[in-house]
Amino acid sequence: STRVTLHAANSAAVATAVRDGVADLGFVEGPVDRTGLSAADVGEDTLVLVAAPDDPWARRRTPVDAPAVAGRPLGSREPGSGTRRVWEDAVRAAGAEPAPPEVELDTTAALLASATSGGPPVVVSRRAAAPALATGALVEVRTRGIATRRVFTALWVGGRVPPRGAARDLVALIARSGQPQD
Repeated sequence: STRVTLHAANSAAVATAVRDGVADLGFVEGPVDRTGLSAADVGEDTLVLVAAPDDPWARRRTPVDAPAVAGRPLGSREPGSGTRRVWEDAVRAAGAEPAPPEVELDTTAALLASATSGGPPVVVSRRAAAPALATGALVEVRTRGIATRRVFTALWVGGRVPPRGAARDLVALIARSGQPQD
């Protein structure tokens, strides 16, 4: 029989758990130290900036550029989060240095709840934000010049292919669907 246990953690913690043998397989959504690890890209996603409908940015007719985004403290995941690193790297690549976050939370659900309740705009997966965007609880803040695509990557220790059994089956299933969830 196969035993599967799932633990959610930020990308840095996932890479460490796999490298240390605590986990046989891990999935990350941003750049991490891959020393001693094998990897395969299994999907992609886009990050979006979202805000409560009464936030001034939610009512803008023009997209927000990198200097404006960088100048406003946002809600963010904690250090070590792939989402945070991808976002901050994208803002830097657009020529601006992100302000320190106003709010740091360790789950996407907490970020969405914070923004919905009137906290600062937050950066999250488009997939994760979709239900709140569909109901109007949050509004997407359009950005200009900030590349927000990210890649989901499976990590394991060993050769070019994932470990046998359930781990290999899971990587294949996710790669076929291209739809890993946050």
